[in-house]
Amino acid sequence: MTIFRFQAIAADGTLHQDSVEADTEEDAARLLMRRGLKPYRLEHAAHTKSAMRERWRVAALERIFSTLHVLLQAGLTIDTALRTALANERRKPERDLLEGISRAMAAGQPFSAAISGRVALPATITAILTAGEASARMTETFAAITEIYAERRQRRDDILSALLYPATLLLVMLAALGIVTFVLVPSIRPIFEGAGQPMPMFIGILSALGDLFSDYDWAVTLIAIVMLALVYAMLRVPSGRRRLSQAALSLPLLGTVLRQRSSATYLKTLALLLGNGVALGPALELAADAVPFETDRQALRSLRDAVFAGQSLSGAVEKTGVLDAVTLSFFKAGEQSNQLPDALTRASALLDAQAKQTSERFSALLTPAVTIVTGLAVGGIVVSVMDTLLSVNDVALR
Repeated sequence: MTIFRFQAIAADGTLHQDSVEADTEEDAARLLMRRGLKPYRLEHAAHTKSAMRERWRVAALERIFSTLHVLLQAGLTIDTALRTALANERRKPERDLLEGISRAMAAGQPFSAAISGRVALPATITAILTAGEASARMTETFAAITEIYAERRQRRDDILSALLYPATLLLVMLAALGIVTFVLVPSIRPIFEGAGQPMPMFIGILSALGDLFSDYDWAVTLIAIVMLALVYAMLRVPSGRRRLSQAALSLPLLGTVLRQRSSATYLKTLALLLGNGVALGPALELAADAVPFETDRQALRSLRDAVFAGQSLSGAVEKTGVLDAVTLSFFKAGEQSNQLPDALTRASALLDAQAKQTSERFSALLTPAVTIVTGLAVGGIVVSVMDTLLSVNDVALR
């Protein structure tokens, strides 16, 4: 996500100057228009949010929405809930945010505008808040938003947990290779060179790699920097993100999990928007913005125009090729029964269950596979070292 600084005019004629987070300049302008702001200056900021700052922001928002939901569920008004949350908040960033929201609401702004003006919310969250205010269902709205943030955190934690053990094994293997390459090989190579004998093949390969890193360390470093810069550049442009997303979705098992998670997020967001009274056209566009993959997001954004052109929603969804046949059946059933939000909610729950099952299967296959590969690699290193030591004895005896 990129930060854009803007200056805009609201419907009441007041001037606004702040920043907004979006993928492209067009997305930023579209987001401002949804907030009731007409930008007359929009420029790319010089930096992007760091990953650590982004994680803090998401965690803080989850805590705030969760707290407000509990307080509203207890019967408090939104103003009283904000004051209560502020009185019990000990973290300074969250206190500053709550104070700013309280002041803005005291000046007459609704909650959605007050929080959107102080923190870069996803467009879908802002739309859900606005729809909840219009339908006077703020308790249910806060519950839904809290669930969205909690599910995102849980998915991230599940992925990290599944990759922790394989990553540890890979680090052990790389450490063993590093010790052999930069410690053992340099100490025994003079013996073979002095006797005019060739080293064992594996140790010879490691010796050549060690020489490469030692003699051309600047070139290796430069190549690594160039590769990282290319990846970063690809992430900054839509075409690059599209290629990376296509590569991720084409991976076996992992691509299936990513597609199921993405589809479940889209369906749940669309169900929430429609359930809170958002019209079908804006709901389709906003729900598409919640999809993390550029290729799927562009395909789903076309649904709005297709529906306005007279196509049925299920038929337009089928033409995108993004959702599977089972999910399409939920779209058709929801259209026929005029209960599309409920049907999409059930479809989202089904996809979440399938994604969890596929993720567990992927983890169950990945862990033993990495264990076997690491064991073979470390075993090969041990055998090669023992062979080398025996070869050293033979050289010494000669």
